[in-house]
Amino acid sequence: MSTTKTADGTRTIWAVASGVTVPTSADGGVVLFRGQWVTLTPEQVALTRDRNGDSWLDLDAESQVRRFGHQRWADGFPPEGVGIGADDELARFDQRRALEDNLKYIADPVERDVAAKKIREQFGRGNPSAQRSSRA
Repeated sequence: MSTTKTADGTRTIWAVASGVTVPTSADGGVVLFRGQWVTLTPEQVALTRDRNGDSWLDLDAESQVRRFGHQRWADGFPPEGVGIGADDELARFDQRRALEDNLKYIADPVERDVAAKKIREQFGRGNPSAQRSSRA
C-alpha cells in the first residue's frame, strides 16, 4: 500500500465515488460527493486510524477495489472536468432543479427553450408528468 503525505502531515484526497466520509472531529465527519476534495489536518488523519494504527487512507486503488468493489478516493485533486456529484442521483436532482429554476429568469422564449433543451440533454427528460412548460 502506498501513501501520499505532505511534510506538514496534511493529506489531500478527492472522492472518486460519492459517499466517502471524512472525519472533521472525533464527533463526526462530512460526506463527499464525487469530485469534491478535502485537505485533512494531521489530527483528522489520526482519526482515520484504527486500534492497530491502520488507516483507510493507506489503501491504494487496487486495495480499495478488493475491499469495496470499486475505488472510492484518490490522493490529490480531481482531474479537470470531473463533475461534483455526477454519480449521485440526489446531487444530480439538485443540480437539475437549480438549472430549471433559473429558466424563469430568461425572458426571451427562444433562449429559454434552448437552455431547457441543454438541461434535458445533460440530465435526460426527467419525470414527464412533473415537467413544466417554459412557454407559460
